[in-house]
Amino acid sequence: MHHPRGHDRYLCQALAALKEDRRVYLFDLFEKADPAKGRAVMSSEQIRRQLSFYPNASLVIGDVQETITALQDRQIAFLHYDNLYQQKVFAYLWSRMTSGGMVLFDNYGHVRSLSAMLDDFAAKAGTRVTYIPPFGQGLLIKP
Repeated sequence: MHHPRGHDRYLCQALAALKEDRRVYLFDLFEKADPAKGRAVMSSEQIRRQLSFYPNASLVIGDVQETITALQDRQIAFLHYDNLYQQKVFAYLWSRMTSGGMVLFDNYGHVRSLSAMLDDFAAKAGTRVTYIPPFGQGLLIKP
């Protein structure tokens, strides 16, 4: 879900201010989402306009399980994971993470089953998720 003052905009603003030219990928259903389920706050066109100041922002529209291959030859230094935990998707993203790369999870402290699954994944990877109150986020750093 994307909001005009959301995390993606802040991230791109910070990268622009630092004169970074890193590629930012935004995966979402956008128009393909079911508005009755509270998704698609903004259309892909609205997001493109909001992020037009940062030319390295790429929108990838569709189910992330099908579109994740857009990253096939990319490495990830930072991942904001605002999605239901999908083991295959997250394992693929984790395999693309650089050593020292960080994953910020939304809803980590609010959804008990999510935190249990992520804690299990982290333990198997030899690390742990750090809880960040008061927003209920979790931070995972790849060893």
